[in-house]
Amino acid sequence: MKFSCLANELAIALQNASKVVATRSSLAVIEGILLEATQDHVCLVGYNFDVAITTTIDAKVEAEGKIVLGAKLFTEIVRRIPEGVVQVETQDLHLKITNNSSEFNIVGLEANEYPELPQVAAENTITMDAEKFKNLVNKTTYAASTDETKLLYTGVLMSTSGKSMTMVALDGFRLAIKKEAINPTGEISIICPSKSLQEVARLVSSADPEIFIDISSSYAMFQTSNCKVISKLLEGKFLDYETTIPKEFRTRIVVKTQDFIASIERTSVIVQDKLKAPITLELRKMSVHLSCEGSTGWANDELPCSVEGEELRISFNSRLLLEALRVCGTEEICLKFLSDISPVVLEPATDEENFLFLVLPVRTNSGTD
Repeated sequence: MKFSCLANELAIALQNASKVVATRSSLAVIEGILLEATQDHVCLVGYNFDVAITTTIDAKVEAEGKIVLGAKLFTEIVRRIPEGVVQVETQDLHLKITNNSSEFNIVGLEANEYPELPQVAAENTITMDAEKFKNLVNKTTYAASTDETKLLYTGVLMSTSGKSMTMVALDGFRLAIKKEAINPTGEISIICPSKSLQEVARLVSSADPEIFIDISSSYAMFQTSNCKVISKLLEGKFLDYETTIPKEFRTRIVVKTQDFIASIERTSVIVQDKLKAPITLELRKMSVHLSCEGSTGWANDELPCSVEGEELRISFNSRLLLEALRVCGTEEICLKFLSDISPVVLEPATDEENFLFLVLPVRTNSGTD
């Protein structure tokens, strides 16, 4: 194998592919990157048996070939090479990397030892706007569980019907639902790991007008202009989330999103235990009063807002409330309340977006839920 390419493009491709490389495995070859040169491009693959990332860059290929290289060492070397053209050449299992001023020689592994990537038969294909896909991912994956004992809920429910795609994530304390328009398709329902979706969204660039999604019974493949992600799907029955959403409300407030975020951050800074960080909201006629009390002291803040309905006192984990507010992306947010023991529903104040977030209240020392 012998090729030359731009060092910065090789570094970016390596960074992308290495995101999913196994760091500790009984199989040494999957701790590496598969490097393959063919025709006029170079392909780099990272794989951990659950998710694979393939990245392709342009190159001047003088001799085709492939080799597996330790991901960490290879990435560190290329990252430190100055900008410009880099030459890469193999002889047996040795890879030589040179540019104008540096030369490295590292030992690789046989490419035929690298496991074959899953083949995703295009049973269902979806084409959609890449930015809309990123919006779906960014507004839902934050709410997915990180508890591996609840593996199904570390994933995101992806469903399509007609001209729309819906993503849903939950972890037992909160729920996030987002819809976006897609090209017409049939009805599909899968559960994809949230980490896989986050990697796909990270790989989408301004050069990608669309993203292509192929779905089979066990895998989903996401393809952009120069990257491909293949993810194993999660098996099981997702929660009937629609039954958890309150249908009636007694109080409704509309507040400027950034002002609300700033007020919560000011008030909750007094609490050192960030895991619980309870913050109490008192909904009054023309404002919401925020208070927080911890072992180190207490804090109060007041925020003018539009309030409709009954006055209410309710407490939340400030982290969960903030994470929902930070991804909403709207100038104003509408919060709907039924009681002090019912979840709050967050929706856009206008029709500019189509999402719904839900956050459960917490019990405070005073006995208020």
